[in-house]
Amino acid sequence: SDLFYEKNKDKFKMDEKARASMILIKAKRGDTESEESARKKIESILQELKMSGIPVFIFGAARGGWYIMKVLEHYGVTIHGFLDNDQNKNSSYYNYRVYSPIDINQQTKKAHIFLGILDVKNMESVKIQLASQNFINIHQYIDAFLYVYFFSVSKRICNQNELAKTISLL
Repeated sequence: SDLFYEKNKDKFKMDEKARASMILIKAKRGDTESEESARKKIESILQELKMSGIPVFIFGAARGGWYIMKVLEHYGVTIHGFLDNDQNKNSSYYNYRVYSPIDINQQTKKAHIFLGILDVKNMESVKIQLASQNFINIHQYIDAFLYVYFFSVSKRICNQNELAKTISLL
């Protein structure tokens, strides 16, 4: 992601009207009450998305994106595809089309983009990239999605504190 950005800086210049809305749902890792609150916020947002009709994309056609895909599918949210900077992934991922963010047309700039990035070091450069391309609904809550996946989607029985510690190691 950083390499892509560095090679294409000229494509990421923004005019003054561009803005980005980052919705960050934080759950204090290991704090069951905080994690449960994050899960409820995620579920509320997903219900709103389902009814809005605004396109939904997942950035990251890899493991982090897969978890987000499973949660969105579980809650009946229509996924319009994945976004990824890796040109080798620009075909399909789990039967969803994979697009380059540059190739998304102007009408989808209001799309909701969920960042399925597990590597925190890449998260900031991707947020900057998408904001510079005038996307306005960028959602960063991979930790909360992982929590929702394990407890609501897969219904795995595991210790919440141990899961939180494991997620923090990703």
